[in-house]
Amino acid sequence: MQLDRASDLQPAPPDGADAWAFAADEIERLRAACCSPAGGGAVLDAMRLIALSLPPDLHWLRDEYLRRYGRVKGAYVGSWDHDEAFGRPWPRHTRLATERRRLRLKSIVHASVWRLVRENPNISITRALFDQVGEAREVGLAGAAVEALYYSALKNDGMLNIAQWRAASRAQRSIRATPTKAKDARQHP
Repeated sequence: MQLDRASDLQPAPPDGADAWAFAADEIERLRAACCSPAGGGAVLDAMRLIALSLPPDLHWLRDEYLRRYGRVKGAYVGSWDHDEAFGRPWPRHTRLATERRRLRLKSIVHASVWRLVRENPNISITRALFDQVGEAREVGLAGAAVEALYYSALKNDGMLNIAQWRAASRAQRSIRATPTKAKDARQHP
C-alpha cells in the first residue's frame, strides 16, 4: 500500500465548526517552533492544519497542498523544492540580488504611478508618465523599462491596475452625481 496523502500520515482535525478551534489550538502549540530560526517545518505543519480546516469550496486547494506536503513528509521526495512538492522558487543560477532589485523597482514604479495619478487625476497613463517616473532618482530607468515593470507588477504581482481603478471611481462618482427618476418625481410633483 502506498501512502501518498498527508491525511494517511497524520490524523485529520475534526470537521465543521470545531475545525478552526482545533487548528487554532494546535497552531498555538507550534508558535515557538514556527518562530525559531529552524522553524520552517513547523510553519508547514501549521499550514497543514489550516488547509485541513478550509471550507468546502476550497477543498481543491486543501487537497493539492496536502498532496504536495505528503510527498515530503511521507519520504517520497527529499526536499520541499522538488517539483513533486512545491518546486524551486527561483530557477537555478538566478541572481537573487538582481531579483530583489527588480522586485523593489516594481514596487517603487507602481507607487510612483499611483502617487502621480492621485496628485493629478487627469494625467494619462502613457509613455510620458512612465518617462517622468523613470527620471526619478530612485528609479533611473528609461520610460520603456518603467512601463514594462509597471505592467509586470499588474500581471505577475497582482498590484492594482490604476487605470481600471480610476475608471471605476469616475463611474461611481457619476452614478452618485446623477439623480434618479424616483428622486426627481418626489421633488417635482
